[in-house]
Amino acid sequence: MQARYLGIFVALILVTGSAAKASAQYSVPSQATRSSSNPIEIARGPIEAVRRKPPQLPWEIGTSLTFVTSKESLTGQELAFTDVMLLRLHAMVSLGRFEVFGGTDILPKQPSYTNEHIWQGSLAGVRTVLDKNISVWARGQGGPQLDKSGFWAGADAAAQYRYELQDVLFFETALGLSHTHLFFKEDVGREYFLDEVFTSVGLALHDPGHGKFGMWLNFDYYYPVFHRPTTGTPDPETLGALDPQPRVNMHIGALGAITENVSLFIEYSILDRGAQETETTTLPVLNTGFDQRQIIFGFMRHFGG
Repeated sequence: MQARYLGIFVALILVTGSAAKASAQYSVPSQATRSSSNPIEIARGPIEAVRRKPPQLPWEIGTSLTFVTSKESLTGQELAFTDVMLLRLHAMVSLGRFEVFGGTDILPKQPSYTNEHIWQGSLAGVRTVLDKNISVWARGQGGPQLDKSGFWAGADAAAQYRYELQDVLFFETALGLSHTHLFFKEDVGREYFLDEVFTSVGLALHDPGHGKFGMWLNFDYYYPVFHRPTTGTPDPETLGALDPQPRVNMHIGALGAITENVSLFIEYSILDRGAQETETTTLPVLNTGFDQRQIIFGFMRHFGG
């Protein structure tokens, strides 16, 4: 990764060190969970009770199944429901002033005509709340390319603003930067990377009384600002050029708490990535590399205070 992107990533991590304690969840929007009605509030009780039982470190683990469908994509075939299934394992821990999260994806189900890596990528990141309405996050991620042609790596960072419209309704928007770098096994003789500016706008509902239910609707907009190689310098002896297009994603989901510490969630997403008949507008990545629909089923188990 080029030095300027690493600098942005490190700078955002340093900024988070001086912020208030975060309370967002990793898998779903923070405003849809029961913990986000007040990002910095802690449980209060008699001093004697606190002394007898110190508060525990908040953390969570979870898993989700992602079913990927699309029109003609892998080897020109359509992906029907259950053709491709991704299993994600994730964990998050709150470390006082900020929270750290990580996850990894594996591929337990793929079509018989493909031979993709079982491991499909990992990510790690940090997020913090600067005040009641503003938070920042940064993450790094990477995984294998399609057809075992190499690997990709990326970094994302954004600032989020949340506004409480009503006791049960929240508005959230974000603005950030994204960098994706492709590393081919073959010697292609030049760099392949893509830089994008992205924004997100969404609404969420959550139960303010007991936090047993939440819903969200989000839209993402990505605009490419810099990439290499460009369409003006095609090279037939390599893998061509990149021609990224602006893209829009939509996510709609719901979360329900079945016990005090266990939550289930479901999300449906429409992901846009160029035109599938023009490979230069897509990326050789299974998850989000081309136009697709995703249905996600998952759960989270919470521990600690």
